Amino acid sequence: PPRCHPETRIAILNDIMSWVNSENPNERILWLSGPPGAGKSSIAQTVSEKCHNESKLLSSFFFSRMDARRNNGNRLVSTIAYQLATTIPEANEIIMKQISSDISILGSTMAKQMTNLVFSTLGQLEKGAKKSQVSHIPYLVVIDGLDECRNPNMQSHIIKVISDTLISLKPFDLRFLITSRPESNIADTFYSKSIHEMTTYIVLDNHYNPDKDIHTYLQSEFSALKREHVLGTLLSSEAWPSPEDIDTLVGSSSGQFIYAATVMQYIKDQRRDPRESLSVVINNGAGSEIPRDSLYTDLDTRYHYILS
Repeated sequence: PPRCHPETRIAILNDIMSWVNSENPNERILWLSGPPGAGKSSIAQTVSEKCHNESKLLSSFFFSRMDARRNNGNRLVSTIAYQLATTIPEANEIIMKQISSDISILGSTMAKQMTNLVFSTLGQLEKGAKKSQVSHIPYLVVIDGLDECRNPNMQSHIIKVISDTLISLKPFDLRFLITSRPESNIADTFYSKSIHEMTTYIVLDNHYNPDKDIHTYLQSEFSALKREHVLGTLLSSEAWPSPEDIDTLVGSSSGQFIYAATVMQYIKDQRRDPRESLSVVINNGAGSEIPRDSLYTDLDTRYHYILS
């Protein structure tokens, strides 16, 4: 997924990074929830890149309902174990020994895989010769789009496996950032007593003023359009778009970055005059020869997928 646009999402990214960087938090899980299209995956991608650059990212996994490799939990633990082995070279030998001694681990339950391949490995590293290098670094695992795992029972199971194994490995500082829509089964699992006590919550809502971020995004995208579009020279000589036009687009977005991004993709099309395309968007297709359906095809496809 794309990362957050520069100069946007600053407040929520600061809140997440404060949790990542805090010393010995009681809450080892952060659940970022929000409606579809609000930008959770972009936030997860941005945090992942930032933590990777700071040598704090252990692993990241992005669920995708339309990808058979990423719409279930089958590859989750193996992905974490693989990335653990590449992030901490000393872990590779430990994991290979685990597999060599019990090849059936690759087909065992998620809980057993998580315990033997991930947490046991971290425990051995913590106790071993490299203790000073790994035991106090706040390694982060990012799991994005948990709701896009197709099986609701598996969604809850993943949370329970993570919380159970975190309890068993308290000395090692490992943290999980999990993003999802606020589906009832996911929320119920997070709010169960034992998991609730180790979880901090961030809701992607109006508290973080998404309209301001969308306004910044739109201004930046229109500036880029004037530089890159075939009519850019002509557009640069005009006071276009007007502040009122941008305010209208912000209001129509209703806090959803997915709307703003889809609209800008349409307006920036090199085959059309951006001024006419913007007029079509603002007037919701009225008076245009362009069918309204063609304007929102991508958005309709995305929401059909989201709601299916």
